Amino acid sequence: MRYLISQGYSKDHIVLIAEDDIAQNPSNPTPGTLHVKEGGVNVYVQSAIDYHLRDLTPNDIGDILQGKQSDHLPKVIKATANDNIFIFWSSHGTPGKLDFGSDLQKTISYSELKEGLQETAHRKLMMVVEACYSGGLAKSNLLFNNKWLIAKELIHKIVVHISVVSFII
Repeated sequence: MRYLISQGYSKDHIVLIAEDDIAQNPSNPTPGTLHVKEGGVNVYVQSAIDYHLRDLTPNDIGDILQGKQSDHLPKVIKATANDNIFIFWSSHGTPGKLDFGSDLQKTISYSELKEGLQETAHRKLMMVVEACYSGGLAKSNLLFNNKWLIAKELIHKIVVHISVVSFII
């Protein structure tokens, strides 16, 4: 998120959803921090996280994308038909769905995801998915007008391996 802000994106155009289970994990050799490489810069900023995946449902994710603000979801994407949206999803996947939450018991099916994306105002939308079985998203006819999907199963070159969902307009 810091990088996006340094490149001119406004904080109110970024929604960061993360499980946030790495920095405080007992196995973390440097508690409270997150480093991409040993000796690297601490990239963990707890206050940057808008929502924890464990607290959301698939409907909540759709509401965030569609700009449906509520007491439960105060920060949402307020996109118009003139905005471009980028979504990065990194988590686990099983055939036909993406898994999330601290226990991975929550899922969003490809059809639920497609429905949420179709109802999201945008000019262009790009979604990058880093999850097992993500290649099935392309086969599930998720792609439609002005949408792009890049899936780990299709390119095998995404290097970020943190359960994070971020929306940028």
